[in-house]
Amino acid sequence: MASCNYAAVIRVDETFRKGGYWLLTSNDLPGFVLCGKDIKTLRDDVPAAIKILVKANYDMDVEVRPLIQPSEMVKCKEGVDMPLPEAWTAVPITDAA
Repeated sequence: MASCNYAAVIRVDETFRKGGYWLLTSNDLPGFVLCGKDIKTLRDDVPAAIKILVKANYDMDVEVRPLIQPSEMVKCKEGVDMPLPEAWTAVPITDAA
């Protein structure tokens, strides 16, 4: 497989709907929809859902990483709990190292 030196940015939108459930969608990744009442569980499922859809849509295995601001990187280095990102990156496995 040819090397790809890029990462795709996948923004995830969260909407609380009537009936007490959450809807997570992304305009960046066709078919991305998660729905449920427990927002924490849905947020935890985001990376796996991205991996599955990238594989299904593009036949590519990726590592999914949160996208953060450069100013937040020091917190990550120091082991501080980070808030859930509004966006994720999908990096082809051959380039993920």
